[in-house]
Amino acid sequence: MSLIDNHWVFFPVANRGSIMYFLIVEMSMVNVMYQTSLRQFLEIFDKSMARSQKSPITAKRINNIIEYLTFEVFAYTARGLFEIDKFLFTILMTLKIEMNNNRISHSEFQCFIKGGAALDLNAVEPKPKKWILDMTWLNLVELGKLAQFSQICSQVGRNDKVRSQILVIGLFSLGLIYKLSHCCKISTSF
Repeated sequence: MSLIDNHWVFFPVANRGSIMYFLIVEMSMVNVMYQTSLRQFLEIFDKSMARSQKSPITAKRINNIIEYLTFEVFAYTARGLFEIDKFLFTILMTLKIEMNNNRISHSEFQCFIKGGAALDLNAVEPKPKKWILDMTWLNLVELGKLAQFSQICSQVGRNDKVRSQILVIGLFSLGLIYKLSHCCKISTSF
């Protein structure tokens, strides 16, 4: 196998490295203290190439490097984040990897990141129950735009058993959506 052939075989490793590096760069928009230099990242990247489990099977070797790289970058980055931002980093990393692997679409990514933050409560169908928080309802309306969740708003209106679950989801999503929509302008394209 020539050097050019080897170059393209290891493209998935470079691709994962790119996803991880630019996610770290984007985290500096959440807090300027999260800046990481390319040199720091390349040290982790090189360490991942050297320390990941070897295999004579190229596909297995590539997978080993990707897994090691992802874990090392995650651990290195999470160690330097405030507790409040660790979940944000984790979900962004997961969503970007899943989007790159075509397991979620760009519209799903946008929905999970923005939720109903851009919607106007007066411009959507009214809440079926008074106990539903406004932001929770807007998040559910936005989620309902995805085919797999198209019935969620009507189900919430018909089922009082989900009340406590919706309240918990609402309080959790309020914090996450606020953080995502107000504290950072994270790029959503590759």
